[in-house]
Amino acid sequence: MSLNVRTTTIHADYFCDICGEAATSVFDHGRGCCICGADMCRKHTILDPDDYGDYPDRYCSDCWEIGKEHREKIFSIQFEADQKKNEEERKWTEKAIAYRGIAKDSMQNS
Repeated sequence: MSLNVRTTTIHADYFCDICGEAATSVFDHGRGCCICGADMCRKHTILDPDDYGDYPDRYCSDCWEIGKEHREKIFSIQFEADQKKNEEERKWTEKAIAYRGIAKDSMQNS
């Protein structure tokens, strides 16, 4: 029995949608702007400075500039939500402590 196998090579060229420069490394292509989807060269790529993960969100320089006021609003909303979350967790903890009859002092000392 013989088996014939065909292989095909696919080659893709990436160009920056802002300046037209060819992508020269893996960093320059693969994931586009998370807002508009544009492919970007290094010069026009902005990595989210508030994203500390291994793969931070990528923005094209145009979307980053356009989004300034929106990022400020989003930050404010997240800050307010975090404060509310912390307050609810504090209330939850107090109820749990009261339910168990645990003295607050013993919780803080442990």
